Amino acid sequence: MLALVAGMSLGEVCAQSMGICSGGYRDSLGYSRPGNWANSHRGAISGTRLLQTEQWQAARSNILASAEDSVAAERTLSRHEGNVVKARAKYNKAHVKALNIKGQAVENLMDDFYTKDGWEKMDGKRGRNGFDGLYVKRNKNGTIVSWFAAEAKSGSSKLNSTKHGRQLSPEWVKHNNETLLSQAQKDYAANPTKRNARRLADLQQINKLQGRQPRLFHAEWTTKNGAPHMVISQQTATGKKVSRPMEVDMTKPSRNRQMCNKAIRGAVREYLPNSKGKAIDAFVDALNGGKITDDASFHRVFTDISRGKMPKATRQAKLGGRALNMVDTVLNPEEILLEQGQKVWKKFKAQPSLRPMAKMGTNMGKSVARRMRAVKTAGRKLGTAMAKRAGAVLGKGVLKRIGTCTATGAIGGPVGIAVGTAVGVIWTAWDVTSLGMDYWSMKKEAEAQRAKEDYERTTIIADIKKEDEIRRKSIAEHKEKISSLQEQKNQLLSNLNLVG
Repeated sequence: MLALVAGMSLGEVCAQSMGICSGGYRDSLGYSRPGNWANSHRGAISGTRLLQTEQWQAARSNILASAEDSVAAERTLSRHEGNVVKARAKYNKAHVKALNIKGQAVENLMDDFYTKDGWEKMDGKRGRNGFDGLYVKRNKNGTIVSWFAAEAKSGSSKLNSTKHGRQLSPEWVKHNNETLLSQAQKDYAANPTKRNARRLADLQQINKLQGRQPRLFHAEWTTKNGAPHMVISQQTATGKKVSRPMEVDMTKPSRNRQMCNKAIRGAVREYLPNSKGKAIDAFVDALNGGKITDDASFHRVFTDISRGKMPKATRQAKLGGRALNMVDTVLNPEEILLEQGQKVWKKFKAQPSLRPMAKMGTNMGKSVARRMRAVKTAGRKLGTAMAKRAGAVLGKGVLKRIGTCTATGAIGGPVGIAVGTAVGVIWTAWDVTSLGMDYWSMKKEAEAQRAKEDYERTTIIADIKKEDEIRRKSIAEHKEKISSLQEQKNQLLSNLNLVG
């Protein structure tokens, strides 16, 4: 009310407030929306921490200094700060999931890499700690004769220092083996099954043997000659290379590329179980298409996919295809029905017994086409009439409320035409749907009648076969009687001859 008394509408107040905020954000943050600025920061940074940065505080001070109504500006800033906190919470959740997927993908790749060389993987985890990989080899009797521990890292990740020494150090490996053995003894005491007994025996054997040198399995996404590559290398705990690094070109089909994609699919399936394959395919396409070239792009692509974002080109293609299908169905229904009728005619023409039904379907299709043309014409006439009427009514209403305004009155005609056209299109679509339902109901009735006739024909044939079988049995019985009588006749004749 105060703004109206001052000669300013509520819309102007909101517009000015939003314009000041957008300008202040753009000058201080480089983004017109604080949510976009929040999501531009990579890594797990909380929204509260972002709001405490000098960049946000400077933007806040500039907006409050340039705003005429400090109360309204403060209210708008508070709402925007809440949006920043929500945006970062969603981003951080997706970012952590991306890190987990990345680590799991490298572990899956490591498992495939070593198991193909004849190593058997054992469970070396104890919660979130333990070995990323514990691999053994057995003799013919099933006894472990060799083993080694491995850690999986990617990108810039390095071996960490723990309370029991640096990862892959002798102290760290010994502590993990002892912990795994102790846990296996507890599991067997609580549940003495064959599986627990086998695991206990394996871990006891591992603690007795001198294992091979631990290995660091490292995978990194990079580019070479503009093409995405995955570089796989093996190192010792001291950083010495065990073998020559293997470069996998993700744009060319190969067994190594297939192994990498399999590992990535397994990791995505584990951490995104409800994706139904879409997230998996999207990430693999991004990887093979060169969108993932380093650790930062890995996190960015996975964060966008896990948050449900679809690539712009894919989204536009899907929307364009749906729009074209809708336009063809609504504006050209007779062509679609004619095409379907021709397919049905070819199918029926191949079977002579169905030609009467095909003729009936052809007549029905012609009547439907005529009806559709009539509906289309009526819809256009109705749309034109409604457009004129709506344009006149809308123009009069606008003129009465606003006054003599030629520009506003000119809007009534196009708006009315658009409304009338939309109503006509909706009516046509509705009639097309009802006609389609009638067509399918008639088709179902014809199929049911045909099935009934086939059943009756089969029953009649079965009855004829039964009667024929009975007739054959009767003829056989009569033949046997005739042969019996013939034998009796011959016997009597021979007896008469003897008497004479």
